[in-house]
Amino acid sequence: MPGMHKQPLIIVAIVACLLTGCATVPTALDSEPVTVEADLDHLWQQCQSELKSRGFSLDQVNLRSGIIETFPLVSRQWFEFWRRDTVTAVATAEASLHTIRRSVRMELFSLENSKYQLQCRVDVERLSLAPSVVSGSVQAQDVFSGTASRIPIDSASIGKSDQNNVWIPLARDGDLEKDILTSITRVL
Repeated sequence: MPGMHKQPLIIVAIVACLLTGCATVPTALDSEPVTVEADLDHLWQQCQSELKSRGFSLDQVNLRSGIIETFPLVSRQWFEFWRRDTVTAVATAEASLHTIRRSVRMELFSLENSKYQLQCRVDVERLSLAPSVVSGSVQAQDVFSGTASRIPIDSASIGKSDQNNVWIPLARDGDLEKDILTSITRVL
């Protein structure tokens, strides 16, 4: 039977497409809120100090609504031992292989008698680069000889490659969330 030899090849191709082409965004539960008893001003300053000490720049700080948000921060590489924006070896390895960024959102809820509930959310995103397009015909020997780089670029695509780069949401960093909350409560 001539069609029998093609079946394993088709199955292997389908499995390879499924493993490499399907990306799902895992959902995570909100971090376990922490209840603290502290002076509001001291707690508010401590939350901001903790985020700044980890290298995050504050984007939105609104005491009235109890929200602190940071600008996204590109995560540390394996050799940047002084940075504290990843807490596990897996997160550091992933950030060393891909361009990963994290952003933090903290919420402070007032309870009673100087008790507050503190919640932290760390979102993780990966950069997906726009594909580079070569306009014109290129032969294999042109690529290796360096003449392919001298082929004129399509003038309509100049400056648009950055617009096609997309940050893809990956998941939440629960370990960093817990570490931030633990650091804040340890000081209080």
